[in-house]
Amino acid sequence: MCKKLSSFFIFAILCICIIGCSKPVNSQKTASDSEIVELEKVAVKGDDLPVNLYIFNNIAQIISGNTEGELLGFLWKDITVPNTVMSDTLYLIDPATAHAYKVFTPNDGYRVFNAVLNKDWIVITEHSETNWIIHLLNRGNNEEKALCSGDYFGEGGLDYPSLTLHNGVLAYNTSEKACDSMISTIEVVNLENGQQNRVMKVEGKKQYLGSPSIYEDYIVFHRGEWTEKMEAEVYLYYIKEKILRKISCANMAIQPSIWGKYVVWSEYSPNIPETKNIVLYNIETNKCTTITYASPQNHKEYWAVSMSRGIVTWFCNFQNNPTIYCIATNEIRSFDIEGEQAAVQGSWLTWRNPKTGIGTYIVELSSFCPVLD
Repeated sequence: MCKKLSSFFIFAILCICIIGCSKPVNSQKTASDSEIVELEKVAVKGDDLPVNLYIFNNIAQIISGNTEGELLGFLWKDITVPNTVMSDTLYLIDPATAHAYKVFTPNDGYRVFNAVLNKDWIVITEHSETNWIIHLLNRGNNEEKALCSGDYFGEGGLDYPSLTLHNGVLAYNTSEKACDSMISTIEVVNLENGQQNRVMKVEGKKQYLGSPSIYEDYIVFHRGEWTEKMEAEVYLYYIKEKILRKISCANMAIQPSIWGKYVVWSEYSPNIPETKNIVLYNIETNKCTTITYASPQNHKEYWAVSMSRGIVTWFCNFQNNPTIYCIATNEIRSFDIEGEQAAVQGSWLTWRNPKTGIGTYIVELSSFCPVLD
C-alpha cells in the first residue's frame, strides 16, 4: 500500500525490504490548455492491403490504445527538418479526426516509459536515471496526481513499472532493491476506491516478475529468471476470487497478453532460448496452440506479442512485413508492405516502415470484421 510522504523526494540508500509502491508522493496538479496538433494523414492503397490503411507522418511512436479508438504516443518535433527527433511530450491521438492532444510533459530529467488509457483514466510511468513515478490523470475532472514512486537500480535492468488498465482497475509490476537481493511484485489498484492488492511477490538476485496484462477479471504476467536456462512461466490471476495459477505449458513462457478467453505469449525451450514461438492459450479449455514456426534451422524469433478482438500480432527478427493471426479462422495473414514493430493497440493495428524514416501506419481492426472474435 502506498503511504504518504512529504512533497519532496528523499534520495537515500536504504538496506530494507520494500513493499509495494516504495515512495508515494503528494504532488498534484491540474492539466489544462491542451495543445492540439493537426496530423498529416495519407491513405495507403494496394491490392493486398487492408482497407482504411493510413500513414500518419507526424507520429513517431504509439505506445498504447483503448477500445474507444484513442491512442497514446509521441510525435516528431518537425517532419520538415532532416533528422528530426521525437518529442518527449505524450499525446492523446485520435486517428479518426487526425488530431493529437498534448496530455503529459515529463518533469526535467525524466522521460515517459509507458502509459495506458481508457475513457476515464490515463496512467503514465515516467523515469529518470535514478527513480520512477506513476502519474494518474482523471479525465473527468482533468486532475493529475502522482500515485507512487520508487528507485531505479542497474541490477534490475530497465525494469520500470509496466502498466495495464481495464475499466477502473490498474495493474503494474515493480522491482526494488533490498539489501543484497531484489524484490519484484505485481500490484493491483482499484482507481475508483483506492484499494490495493499484491498479487505476487518474489525475492532473489536472479528472478523477477514481468509486465502484466489485464482484461475484465483476469490478469496475466510471467515470472522469469536471469539464469543459464532462463526459466520462466506464465500465471493467470482471477481478481474476484483472488486465485492465482500457472497456465503455461511445457516450455518456458514470457510476455503474455490477454483478451477475452485467450492468452498469448512467447515460448522457448531452455536449451535454445533464442528460438521463440507464439502460443495461444484458451482459458476455458486449458488448451495451448503454437501459431508460429520458429526453429533452430530457420533462426526465427517471435516476441512482443499483442492481441485485441481476436487479432494477434508480434515482432520477428526475420519478418519484413506486418503479419496478423486471426483466432476465429486459425490463419496467418501477411500484408504486401514493408514494416516492423507491429502491435495491436486497442482498436488499431500499428507498425512502422524503417525505410520511410518517419511516420506510423495505422489501420482499424474493424477492417478485419469477418474474422474478429
